[in-house]
Amino acid sequence: MKADGDREAVYTAGRHSAESPMRHFLDVRGEQVGGALRQDLIEAVDIGYATGNSFAGQIGNGPETG
Repeated sequence: MKADGDREAVYTAGRHSAESPMRHFLDVRGEQVGGALRQDLIEAVDIGYATGNSFAGQIGNGPETG
């Protein structure tokens, strides 16, 4: 279904937008970022993105036609 493909594209783009600043920070800082901090940053993005999706899911489904 086209709607499912559109949702997947939006999800993927949103995930990239959420991760991109963190990935850039880790790439630039390299060895300065220890394993624990690196893991904390990755988990924070994952948790934050999941929370945002949860809030969006509570709004309801988009309009349907047909």
